[in-house]
Amino acid sequence: MPAASICHAPACGHRAAGQVRACPRYGSRMCTPSTERRLGLPMLLCGVFLTGFVGVITFNLAPMLLHPGQDVYGGRRFTGDADQARTVLQIFWLVIAVGAAAMAAGTWQMVTGRRDHLVMLGVLPLAAALFLAARGTMTSLGWNPFGAKACSNEKGAPVARSASSNLVLRINAGSGGHE
Repeated sequence: MPAASICHAPACGHRAAGQVRACPRYGSRMCTPSTERRLGLPMLLCGVFLTGFVGVITFNLAPMLLHPGQDVYGGRRFTGDADQARTVLQIFWLVIAVGAAAMAAGTWQMVTGRRDHLVMLGVLPLAAALFLAARGTMTSLGWNPFGAKACSNEKGAPVARSASSNLVLRINAGSGGHE
């Protein structure tokens, strides 16, 4: 039985017998199930990396983030307030959820040899929530990478101030050192 090529255009999904490079309807790229299976492995590996790496970070930082302002495990502490700690944990959990979704999508793709649009539609809200949470965190810290002017202190050094606490991040432009 010859392999069928499937169009990647979301509105199309046209199937053609054999290996066809371009869709006769839309002109977009077409893939065979064996190609889809091979493309599932990098997605699975990215999901494993995200979930594992951020999971280890979350596991190590959770005691400090769950008890902000208190010394935990040999004097380490999170100097922000409880809202900031909760926000950091939420972002970590969102990254872990995106990694788990990528693992599921990669596994599905490797097993079935096709992409599932429902899985991709499930990942999009997670990615949007992650983006909005990261954007909200940057804005609350006073840092806007999308064109806002930086604040400066009395010495003229750029700083980012949190609206919810006294947390101040100093940016040493060009010096390479830390204050």
